[in-house]
Amino acid sequence: EIGGFQTGYCSYPRIRAILSRPGRKENGLQKTVWKEIERKLTATKTLSTTSSMHDIYDNLEDAVSRYLEDFRSLNHDTIGFVGTAGRQILGCDIFSDPKTYQKFEQKLIRSYALDAIEYQKSSRGKIDVDNFLEDVMQSLERKKKKSGRFSIKDDRFLGQGLAHKNHIIHLSAFPK
Repeated sequence: EIGGFQTGYCSYPRIRAILSRPGRKENGLQKTVWKEIERKLTATKTLSTTSSMHDIYDNLEDAVSRYLEDFRSLNHDTIGFVGTAGRQILGCDIFSDPKTYQKFEQKLIRSYALDAIEYQKSSRGKIDVDNFLEDVMQSLERKKKKSGRFSIKDDRFLGQGLAHKNHIIHLSAFPK
């Protein structure tokens, strides 16, 4: 905990997708984020006097913890994952190496779990993860990656990343 603010959380994929949109600094970004948090509070039947994302995590702690249990046996060479629930791709997070991924894994899985809980009851079926990743990689190949933040997008997804000397450190992408 830093200055009363808990650091064990990160924004769930739907919020991160909002933050990945082009022009995110204009057009009422903060209002859009608060509207999404209010939607999530309602969808998860969470009461919060401050409209806090942390209250959602606290309310769903048991369900979120069950998602974490399934990831404890992952291969130690893992560098990322694609989150899915029901018939929906929630997004993906990919890192440059396993050590960096492991630092963020628990927080990211917890964040994806918040969206997965909401969509888990939707009908099951084949999800086209391969095409999603292929589209992300093709968009990435077209992008000149200098040092710093960058964004990628096409008709199916949007995303953002961080590069250093033409080497991608982290990439996240979310369906539109």
